[in-house]
Amino acid sequence: MVFDRTVKWGLVFLLLLIILKLGWLHRHDDWVQQWLTPQGAAKVNIQFDNGSVRDMASPYERVDKTLPKANTVKNESGQLKKCLIKGKVIYTDQVCPTDAKVAAVNGGTLVVLPSAKPAASSAAGAQGGQKRLRDALDISVSPEQKAQMMERVANP
Repeated sequence: MVFDRTVKWGLVFLLLLIILKLGWLHRHDDWVQQWLTPQGAAKVNIQFDNGSVRDMASPYERVDKTLPKANTVKNESGQLKKCLIKGKVIYTDQVCPTDAKVAAVNGGTLVVLPSAKPAASSAAGAQGGQKRLRDALDISVSPEQKAQMMERVANP
């Protein structure tokens, strides 16, 4: 009786393995795919028009549409203008590069800060200080003195 039950469950297990093996071998066949995913009612793709068209436009197009036409501002030195270069805006009174679009400054306020002093003068002062220290300590060494120092280090 126990033997019959074990044989019975062994055969069920073997039959299940055969079914799984066949399913795995034919998993990409058309008839299996149609059986797994039956064709139902077609899905409708609904698109809402809530301004998403503006969001899909590139940022360059959006910037260009909001600005006045480029021919209203001359690309000359001394006149405040916007230079649009690869999506970046630079406010300047100098001539914009050739690949930039020129636009007028419209609205808002612009604060101009004084530029920082060049660092070249401080670097020159520091270098002069090093020369004065070298002269005061007299650490200039002649080739003979270098040879003597090397000899002392190599042969103590």
